[in-house]
Amino acid sequence: MLCVKGSVGRTNFCLKDYDARCLALRSRCDHMSRLVEANRWEALALALPPLAQDLGRHFGQVLSALERPRAAGDGTEPARDPAKPLPEGPRGVAVSVEGLRGDATEGPGEPPLDPVRLRAQARRCTELFREGHALVLSRLPEAERKILAGQARRFHRAVWTVLAACVFATAAVLAATPLQWVWQDFRQANFVHDFVTTASEPSNLGISGVLGPEKEAGRRWRWGIGPRTVITLELEKTGPVRLDYAISNPLEGQALTLVVNGEVLARHTGLSAVTGMAQSLHESVRFQGRAGPNVIVFEHPLMNHFDFVKDDTPYAVAFLKLTLAAGLKVLP
Repeated sequence: MLCVKGSVGRTNFCLKDYDARCLALRSRCDHMSRLVEANRWEALALALPPLAQDLGRHFGQVLSALERPRAAGDGTEPARDPAKPLPEGPRGVAVSVEGLRGDATEGPGEPPLDPVRLRAQARRCTELFREGHALVLSRLPEAERKILAGQARRFHRAVWTVLAACVFATAAVLAATPLQWVWQDFRQANFVHDFVTTASEPSNLGISGVLGPEKEAGRRWRWGIGPRTVITLELEKTGPVRLDYAISNPLEGQALTLVVNGEVLARHTGLSAVTGMAQSLHESVRFQGRAGPNVIVFEHPLMNHFDFVKDDTPYAVAFLKLTLAAGLKVLP
Protein backbone atom coordinates (compact mmCIF):
# COMPACT_ATOMS: atom_id res chain seq x y z
CA MET A 1 0.00 0.00 0.00
CA LEU A 2 1.15 3.55 -0.72
CA CYS A 3 1.46 5.44 2.56
CA VAL A 4 2.41 9.07 3.08
CA LYS A 5 5.88 9.38 4.54
CA GLY A 6 9.11 11.23 3.99
CA SER A 7 10.04 14.77 4.91
CA VAL A 8 6.82 15.40 6.78
CA GLY A 9 7.16 12.14 8.68
CA ARG A 10 3.63 10.84 8.23
CA THR A 11 3.50 7.04 8.55
CA ASN A 12 -0.03 6.49 9.86
CA PHE A 13 -1.91 7.79 6.81
CA CYS A 14 -2.31 5.61 3.71
CA LEU A 15 -3.33 7.24 0.43
CA LYS A 16 -4.65 4.00 -1.00
CA ASP A 17 -6.90 3.34 1.99
CA TYR A 18 -8.07 6.93 2.01
CA ASP A 19 -8.90 6.85 -1.70
CA ALA A 20 -10.80 3.56 -1.37
CA ARG A 21 -12.79 4.86 1.60
CA CYS A 22 -13.64 8.07 -0.26
CA LEU A 23 -14.85 6.05 -3.22
CA ALA A 24 -17.15 4.01 -0.96
CA LEU A 25 -18.53 7.13 0.73
CA ARG A 26 -19.06 8.90 -2.59
CA SER A 27 -20.97 5.88 -3.87
CA ARG A 28 -23.23 6.08 -0.82
CA CYS A 29 -23.82 9.80 -1.47
CA ASP A 30 -24.75 9.02 -5.05
CA HIS A 31 -27.11 6.33 -3.76
CA MET A 32 -28.81 8.96 -1.57
CA SER A 33 -29.34 11.10 -4.66
CA ARG A 34 -30.96 8.20 -6.49
CA LEU A 35 -33.27 7.56 -3.53
CA VAL A 36 -34.32 11.21 -3.64
CA GLU A 37 -35.06 10.99 -7.36
CA ALA A 38 -37.14 7.85 -6.75
CA ASN A 39 -39.02 9.46 -3.81
CA ARG A 40 -38.02 6.55 -1.55
CA TRP A 41 -38.27 8.51 1.66
CA GLU A 42 -38.33 5.60 4.12
CA ALA A 43 -35.16 4.08 2.67
CA LEU A 44 -33.53 7.53 2.62
CA ALA A 45 -34.40 8.19 6.27
CA LEU A 46 -32.73 4.92 7.29
CA ALA A 47 -29.59 5.45 5.19
CA LEU A 48 -28.84 9.12 5.94
CA PRO A 49 -27.89 8.99 9.68
CA PRO A 50 -25.13 6.35 9.35
CA LEU A 51 -23.79 8.06 6.24
CA ALA A 52 -23.49 11.43 7.99
CA GLN A 53 -21.81 9.74 10.95
CA ASP A 54 -19.35 7.86 8.74
CA LEU A 55 -18.48 11.04 6.82
CA GLY A 56 -17.64 12.93 10.00
CA ARG A 57 -15.66 10.03 11.48
CA HIS A 58 -13.69 9.37 8.27
CA PHE A 59 -12.53 12.90 7.57
CA GLY A 60 -12.03 13.66 11.28
CA GLN A 61 -9.67 10.72 11.69
CA VAL A 62 -7.75 11.54 8.50
CA LEU A 63 -7.32 15.21 9.39
CA SER A 64 -6.22 14.28 12.92
CA ALA A 65 -3.62 11.91 11.52
CA LEU A 66 -2.30 14.61 9.22
CA GLU A 67 -2.11 17.17 12.03
CA ARG A 68 -0.18 15.06 14.59
CA PRO A 69 3.27 15.53 13.00
CA ARG A 70 2.70 19.27 12.96
CA ALA A 71 1.70 19.17 16.61
CA ALA A 72 5.00 17.51 17.53
CA GLY A 73 7.02 19.84 15.33
CA ASP A 74 9.40 18.42 12.73
CA GLY A 75 11.45 21.46 11.89
CA THR A 76 9.71 22.09 8.58
CA GLU A 77 6.67 23.97 9.89
CA PRO A 78 5.87 25.88 13.07
CA ALA A 79 4.77 23.59 15.88
CA ARG A 80 1.04 23.55 16.49
CA ASP A 81 -0.25 25.05 19.70
CA PRO A 82 -0.90 22.08 22.04
CA ALA A 83 -3.88 23.90 23.49
CA LYS A 84 -5.58 24.04 20.11
CA PRO A 85 -7.86 21.01 19.53
CA LEU A 86 -7.26 18.77 16.55
CA PRO A 87 -9.56 19.36 13.57
CA GLU A 88 -12.70 17.27 13.51
CA GLY A 89 -13.38 17.35 9.81
CA PRO A 90 -16.28 19.05 8.10
CA ARG A 91 -18.93 20.13 10.52
CA GLY A 92 -22.62 19.51 9.93
CA VAL A 93 -25.81 19.05 11.86
CA ALA A 94 -26.47 15.65 13.37
CA VAL A 95 -28.83 13.54 11.31
CA SER A 96 -31.42 11.32 12.93
CA VAL A 97 -34.61 9.71 11.75
CA GLU A 98 -36.61 11.80 14.19
CA GLY A 99 -35.12 14.96 12.77
CA LEU A 100 -36.26 13.99 9.31
CA ARG A 101 -39.94 13.80 10.26
CA GLY A 102 -42.45 16.59 9.94
CA ASP A 103 -44.22 18.39 12.76
CA ALA A 104 -46.30 16.32 15.13
CA THR A 105 -49.92 15.92 14.20
CA GLU A 106 -52.92 14.99 16.21
CA GLY A 107 -53.70 11.32 16.59
CA PRO A 108 -51.62 8.22 17.29
CA GLY A 109 -48.49 7.25 15.40
CA GLU A 110 -45.32 9.04 14.36
CA PRO A 111 -45.46 12.16 12.20
CA PRO A 112 -44.76 11.51 8.51
CA LEU A 113 -41.32 11.90 6.97
CA ASP A 114 -40.64 15.35 5.57
CA PRO A 115 -39.37 15.16 1.94
CA VAL A 116 -38.02 18.74 2.15
CA ARG A 117 -35.81 17.89 5.13
CA LEU A 118 -34.76 14.61 3.55
CA ARG A 119 -33.65 16.35 0.35
CA ALA A 120 -31.75 18.97 2.34
CA GLN A 121 -29.90 16.37 4.43
CA ALA A 122 -29.02 14.29 1.38
CA ARG A 123 -27.62 17.42 -0.25
CA ARG A 124 -25.73 18.24 2.97
CA CYS A 125 -24.07 14.81 2.99
CA THR A 126 -22.70 15.46 -0.48
CA GLU A 127 -21.45 18.88 0.68
CA LEU A 128 -19.80 17.29 3.74
CA PHE A 129 -17.93 14.89 1.48
CA ARG A 130 -16.65 17.69 -0.75
CA GLU A 131 -15.65 19.90 2.18
CA GLY A 132 -13.83 17.07 3.94
CA HIS A 133 -11.95 16.02 0.83
CA ALA A 134 -10.94 19.61 0.14
CA LEU A 135 -9.58 19.96 3.69
CA VAL A 136 -7.54 16.78 3.32
CA LEU A 137 -6.08 17.93 0.01
CA SER A 138 -5.15 21.30 1.49
CA ARG A 139 -3.01 19.53 4.12
CA LEU A 140 -1.18 17.24 1.70
CA PRO A 141 2.06 18.10 -0.08
CA GLU A 142 1.86 18.71 -3.84
CA ALA A 143 3.35 15.31 -4.72
CA GLU A 144 0.72 13.47 -2.71
CA ARG A 145 -2.11 15.56 -4.19
CA LYS A 146 -0.88 14.54 -7.63
CA ILE A 147 -0.97 10.89 -6.61
CA LEU A 148 -4.60 11.22 -5.52
CA ALA A 149 -5.43 13.15 -8.70
CA GLY A 150 -3.82 10.36 -10.77
CA GLN A 151 -5.86 7.74 -8.95
CA ALA A 152 -9.00 9.78 -9.57
CA ARG A 153 -8.17 10.07 -13.27
CA ARG A 154 -7.62 6.33 -13.51
CA PHE A 155 -10.92 5.74 -11.77
CA HIS A 156 -12.70 8.15 -14.10
CA ARG A 157 -11.13 6.48 -17.14
CA ALA A 158 -12.26 3.10 -15.86
CA VAL A 159 -15.79 4.44 -15.32
CA TRP A 160 -15.91 5.96 -18.79
CA THR A 161 -14.54 2.74 -20.28
CA VAL A 162 -17.30 0.74 -18.61
CA LEU A 163 -19.92 3.28 -19.69
CA ALA A 164 -18.61 3.25 -23.25
CA ALA A 165 -18.72 -0.54 -23.29
CA CYS A 166 -22.32 -0.46 -22.03
CA VAL A 167 -23.30 2.09 -24.67
CA PHE A 168 -21.60 0.04 -27.38
CA ALA A 169 -23.31 -3.15 -26.20
CA THR A 170 -26.69 -1.39 -26.10
CA ALA A 171 -26.16 0.02 -29.58
CA ALA A 172 -25.14 -3.41 -30.83
CA VAL A 173 -28.28 -4.97 -29.39
CA LEU A 174 -30.48 -2.23 -30.83
CA ALA A 175 -28.80 -2.59 -34.21
CA ALA A 176 -28.93 -6.37 -34.13
CA THR A 177 -32.69 -6.48 -33.57
CA PRO A 178 -33.61 -4.88 -36.94
CA LEU A 179 -30.92 -6.98 -38.62
CA GLN A 180 -32.49 -10.10 -37.15
CA TRP A 181 -35.84 -9.03 -38.57
CA VAL A 182 -34.28 -8.39 -41.98
CA TRP A 183 -32.55 -11.77 -41.90
CA GLN A 184 -35.75 -13.50 -40.82
CA ASP A 185 -37.70 -11.84 -43.63
CA PHE A 186 -34.98 -12.84 -46.11
CA ARG A 187 -35.04 -16.46 -44.93
CA GLN A 188 -38.82 -16.62 -45.16
CA ALA A 189 -38.71 -15.27 -48.72
CA ASN A 190 -35.74 -17.39 -49.87
CA PHE A 191 -35.64 -20.96 -48.61
CA VAL A 192 -35.64 -24.67 -49.41
CA HIS A 193 -37.58 -26.99 -47.11
CA ASP A 194 -37.58 -30.80 -47.26
CA PHE A 195 -40.75 -32.23 -45.72
CA VAL A 196 -39.54 -35.85 -45.98
CA THR A 197 -36.44 -35.45 -43.82
CA THR A 198 -37.73 -32.74 -41.45
CA ALA A 199 -40.50 -33.28 -38.93
CA SER A 200 -40.97 -29.59 -38.06
CA GLU A 201 -41.68 -26.62 -40.28
CA PRO A 202 -40.73 -22.93 -40.07
CA SER A 203 -43.39 -20.41 -39.07
CA ASN A 204 -44.41 -19.63 -42.66
CA LEU A 205 -44.95 -23.28 -43.62
CA GLY A 206 -47.41 -25.97 -42.56
CA ILE A 207 -48.40 -29.47 -43.67
CA SER A 208 -51.30 -31.78 -42.83
CA GLY A 209 -52.51 -35.17 -44.03
CA VAL A 210 -49.14 -36.88 -43.50
CA LEU A 211 -47.46 -39.07 -40.94
CA GLY A 212 -43.99 -38.39 -39.54
CA PRO A 213 -40.77 -39.02 -41.47
CA GLU A 214 -39.62 -42.66 -41.68
CA LYS A 215 -36.47 -44.37 -42.93
CA GLU A 216 -35.26 -47.90 -43.52
CA ALA A 217 -32.35 -49.43 -45.43
CA GLY A 218 -31.17 -46.05 -46.68
CA ARG A 219 -34.62 -44.98 -47.92
CA ARG A 220 -36.67 -42.13 -46.51
CA TRP A 221 -40.38 -41.47 -46.94
CA ARG A 222 -43.41 -39.87 -45.40
CA TRP A 223 -46.87 -41.37 -45.75
CA GLY A 224 -49.69 -39.26 -47.14
CA ILE A 225 -52.91 -40.43 -45.48
CA GLY A 226 -56.55 -39.78 -46.12
CA PRO A 227 -57.91 -38.26 -49.33
CA ARG A 228 -55.46 -35.35 -49.49
CA THR A 229 -52.20 -33.82 -48.25
CA VAL A 230 -52.22 -30.03 -47.76
CA ILE A 231 -49.24 -27.65 -47.60
CA THR A 232 -49.72 -24.01 -46.56
CA LEU A 233 -47.16 -21.38 -47.54
CA GLU A 234 -47.11 -17.77 -46.31
CA LEU A 235 -45.18 -15.28 -48.45
CA GLU A 236 -44.45 -11.61 -47.73
CA LYS A 237 -44.60 -10.77 -51.43
CA THR A 238 -45.19 -12.35 -54.79
CA GLY A 239 -42.35 -14.57 -55.95
CA PRO A 240 -41.38 -17.81 -57.73
CA VAL A 241 -41.93 -21.16 -56.02
CA ARG A 242 -40.75 -24.63 -57.03
CA LEU A 243 -42.27 -27.88 -55.78
CA ASP A 244 -40.38 -31.15 -56.24
CA TYR A 245 -42.15 -34.40 -55.39
CA ALA A 246 -41.76 -38.12 -55.91
CA ILE A 247 -44.11 -40.84 -54.67
CA SER A 248 -44.36 -44.56 -54.22
CA ASN A 249 -47.91 -45.79 -54.88
CA PRO A 250 -49.06 -49.04 -53.21
CA LEU A 251 -52.66 -48.95 -54.55
CA GLU A 252 -53.58 -50.02 -58.08
CA GLY A 253 -55.32 -47.31 -60.08
CA GLN A 254 -54.41 -44.49 -57.71
CA ALA A 255 -54.65 -40.92 -59.01
CA LEU A 256 -52.60 -37.93 -57.84
CA THR A 257 -53.75 -34.39 -58.59
CA LEU A 258 -51.78 -31.26 -57.67
CA VAL A 259 -53.88 -28.13 -57.01
CA VAL A 260 -52.20 -24.81 -56.14
CA ASN A 261 -54.37 -21.89 -55.01
CA GLY A 262 -57.37 -23.53 -56.65
CA GLU A 263 -55.65 -24.21 -60.00
CA VAL A 264 -54.78 -27.72 -61.17
CA LEU A 265 -51.09 -27.78 -62.08
CA ALA A 266 -50.57 -31.55 -62.52
CA ARG A 267 -52.70 -34.69 -62.76
CA HIS A 268 -51.48 -38.29 -62.70
CA THR A 269 -54.07 -41.05 -63.19
CA GLY A 270 -54.13 -44.84 -63.46
CA LEU A 271 -50.98 -45.30 -61.39
CA SER A 272 -49.79 -48.87 -60.99
CA ALA A 273 -49.16 -50.36 -57.56
CA VAL A 274 -45.52 -50.88 -56.57
CA THR A 275 -43.87 -52.53 -53.58
CA GLY A 276 -40.73 -51.98 -51.54
CA MET A 277 -41.02 -48.18 -51.76
CA ALA A 278 -40.19 -48.24 -55.45
CA GLN A 279 -40.62 -44.87 -57.13
CA SER A 280 -43.87 -44.43 -59.09
CA LEU A 281 -43.28 -40.88 -60.39
CA HIS A 282 -41.05 -37.83 -59.93
CA GLU A 283 -42.08 -34.31 -60.96
CA SER A 284 -40.98 -30.69 -60.54
CA VAL A 285 -43.54 -27.90 -60.82
CA ARG A 286 -42.97 -24.13 -60.76
CA PHE A 287 -45.57 -21.48 -60.05
CA GLN A 288 -45.84 -17.86 -59.01
CA GLY A 289 -46.52 -17.62 -55.31
CA ARG A 290 -48.76 -14.80 -54.20
CA ALA A 291 -48.34 -12.47 -51.26
CA GLY A 292 -50.10 -13.90 -48.24
CA PRO A 293 -51.33 -17.48 -47.84
CA ASN A 294 -50.77 -20.07 -50.58
CA VAL A 295 -52.46 -23.50 -50.45
CA ILE A 296 -50.91 -26.54 -52.15
CA VAL A 297 -53.08 -29.69 -52.22
CA PHE A 298 -52.20 -33.24 -53.29
CA GLU A 299 -55.42 -35.19 -53.89
CA HIS A 300 -55.02 -38.98 -53.59
CA PRO A 301 -58.52 -40.46 -53.29
CA LEU A 302 -57.64 -44.17 -52.88
CA MET A 303 -56.70 -45.23 -49.36
CA ASN A 304 -55.72 -48.44 -47.64
CA HIS A 305 -58.39 -50.55 -45.97
CA PHE A 306 -56.66 -53.84 -45.17
CA ASP A 307 -55.36 -53.76 -48.76
CA PHE A 308 -51.58 -53.99 -48.40
CA VAL A 309 -51.13 -53.87 -44.60
CA LYS A 310 -53.02 -55.72 -41.91
CA ASP A 311 -54.82 -52.68 -40.51
CA ASP A 312 -57.08 -49.93 -41.77
CA THR A 313 -54.65 -47.01 -41.47
CA PRO A 314 -55.66 -44.83 -44.47
CA TYR A 315 -52.26 -44.91 -46.26
CA ALA A 316 -52.61 -43.36 -49.73
CA VAL A 317 -49.16 -42.60 -51.20
CA ALA A 318 -45.64 -42.50 -49.78
CA PHE A 319 -43.80 -39.28 -50.52
CA LEU A 320 -40.20 -40.18 -51.32
CA LYS A 321 -39.43 -36.55 -52.08
CA LEU A 322 -41.40 -33.44 -51.12
CA THR A 323 -39.37 -30.24 -51.31
CA LEU A 324 -40.54 -26.64 -51.52
CA ALA A 325 -38.25 -23.77 -52.62
CA ALA A 326 -39.02 -20.07 -52.84
CA GLY A 327 -37.37 -16.84 -53.98
CA LEU A 328 -33.70 -17.01 -54.91
CA LYS A 329 -33.59 -20.72 -54.01
CA VAL A 330 -35.78 -21.48 -57.03
CA LEU A 331 -32.95 -20.51 -59.37
CA PRO A 332 -30.93 -23.47 -60.71
